[in-house]
Amino acid sequence: CVDINKKLKNGNYIVEIMAINAKNQRGKVQDKLSIHTVNSLYNDLKEEFSSDFYDWNAQLDKDTLIFRFKKPELMFSRGSTKISDKYKNILDIFFPRYIRILKKYESRIFKVNIEGHTSSRYRTEKTKEGKVRKNKILSKKRATSILKHLTNIENQVINNNSDFINKFFISKGKGSTELIYNKDGSENYSLSRRIEIKIITVP
Repeated sequence: CVDINKKLKNGNYIVEIMAINAKNQRGKVQDKLSIHTVNSLYNDLKEEFSSDFYDWNAQLDKDTLIFRFKKPELMFSRGSTKISDKYKNILDIFFPRYIRILKKYESRIFKVNIEGHTSSRYRTEKTKEGKVRKNKILSKKRATSILKHLTNIENQVINNNSDFINKFFISKGKGSTELIYNKDGSENYSLSRRIEIKIITVP
């Protein structure tokens, strides 16, 4: 077992292994090991977008590499799947820069999910089961709408990387299955409503 306390950079490392058998005979093996980490992916994304987070009502989670748009009510009208013109402009600026960074880590990416999330509320539905079902449908349609817009952005970076985008990006409707809670355990309705772009790396 190896315990590494410091974050590693991409590169080649020499590993030495010492083994002792029942007769107290020792064997030592030394080999080169190529290690690929994605610590620098977070740093690259943060450096690229840190000045935009406030204006876009967005954030980047260091541990999960989730890029989160926190105000879908500004992105969509209530109950609608049509993206507002303001957020179309934001996505047009965001996505080519995002793709340019992700391409550098293509070998370490398994999938990128465009996820729609909702709160547990649904104004016109009375039952809990109905709210869950309707929110799931709405969130899926919104995520699909986002992905469709992203793939059709008229930009050279997007056009040149259409195969990469089609291979890795999918839309998912999470509905109210992953709610965000306040410290007192109550649901945070505002933060639960969000659009997330989630990078899933190769194990």
